[in-house]
Amino acid sequence: MSDEQVIELKEYEQVNDVYLPEETAVKLMQAYSNVMQLQHTGRESHYSLRTGAVAGVFRVGNYTFRISPNVDLPVIWDWLAAAYDLSSVQWSRTETGFQKQLGDLEWVVKFFLHECKKIYSQGIKKGYITEKAPLRAVRGQLHAQRTLQLWLKHDYQFDCRYDELTENVKENYIIVCALADMLHREYEDPIVLKDLRELRNIFGRELDSFTLKNSTVPAEQLKEIELLPVTRLNMHYKPAFQWAILYWQASALSFELGDRKSSSFLLDMNELFEMYIGKRLTKELGRYGMQVSLQKHDSLAEGGKIRIIPDVVIKTRDGREIILDLKYISRREDSSINSNVFQMLAYLTARRAEHGILLYAGGGERSDSIKNSSFTIHQWSLQLDRGLRREEIEKRIGMIVEKMVRLGTEEASIVSKSSSCGAKQSIHEEELIRTL
Repeated sequence: MSDEQVIELKEYEQVNDVYLPEETAVKLMQAYSNVMQLQHTGRESHYSLRTGAVAGVFRVGNYTFRISPNVDLPVIWDWLAAAYDLSSVQWSRTETGFQKQLGDLEWVVKFFLHECKKIYSQGIKKGYITEKAPLRAVRGQLHAQRTLQLWLKHDYQFDCRYDELTENVKENYIIVCALADMLHREYEDPIVLKDLRELRNIFGRELDSFTLKNSTVPAEQLKEIELLPVTRLNMHYKPAFQWAILYWQASALSFELGDRKSSSFLLDMNELFEMYIGKRLTKELGRYGMQVSLQKHDSLAEGGKIRIIPDVVIKTRDGREIILDLKYISRREDSSINSNVFQMLAYLTARRAEHGILLYAGGGERSDSIKNSSFTIHQWSLQLDRGLRREEIEKRIGMIVEKMVRLGTEEASIVSKSSSCGAKQSIHEEELIRTL
């Protein structure tokens, strides 16, 4: 079978009785088990396929699997721009074509190349590294003993330690790592490979051959970017780093076919949803003096035991906390949703908060006051299951932000009234004592 076969699916969709060659089915189960589940139907070489919370495209042999998201593509691009801090990019959908379908990794590479060219135009970062070498003239710090040893061998040089200005710095190394990884892929536009080679030579011209050969380990480079401090000297590298992060994370599930990588592009929609909402809330609630902390580590038991990590902790201006947990699913009116409520109860207990919010992608809404406690658990929804357009989703997010602000304000008002009543009672008691 030489012709390409395309199988179209959607998030959380199951397609039955699909013919797959044995080799393709084995590769699917080995490399993409966390993207798609296969189950043999009983007929020879026929399977049922079920997807999860993943969107994008990947290829196995002659088969291309395209998984469409459950929300409109303009919404996905908005989420990507916010989650990966790509808002400075001018999104030209007509030029790049990524408005039509999700899964073309080439446009990510093109945006990364564009940012690399901007870095080159503004100036490649340089830094000082310490070198040790015998020189004909003294430079930097002279090592007298080693110099004397050279002279005794009739090698009349000076052993020196000195600082050398170089482009061999961490920022350029990360750029070269991304360029080197991208060079292993195939592209429809031949200019992409040409630009990749030229920029790799520019940013890597002072890197040694060993460094260049071992510069394609995505997990290590993501860690390098995370640990690299942002200063005024490397600020112009940040947009390129953000595109590199998106590239590595979206292509992390690919595997190699010979010396070429399959051009897969897969988004973990759970992760993208959490990143997007977290970034939006940080920006929107900050205007009201409310602080947002993402993925805050805590423990439920004494001594740091039973670790828990709530998605978002919101701190109001008076220091009280609201716990938010994000669920990229639709809320259902059945007992299976109770596990999410129990999870929120654990968060509220550990953080000593009174209000918890379970924010679902879709479904209905409700709020419950928990018996024998001060806890209230709110189950809210973005209502994505209603097929909302981009503008409607924005309006919905604005309404949720307003509800969070009111929740924090009302809580502070209750505390203030309680404190005021307590103070009045204390004054009344003191007056009563003086009278007696």
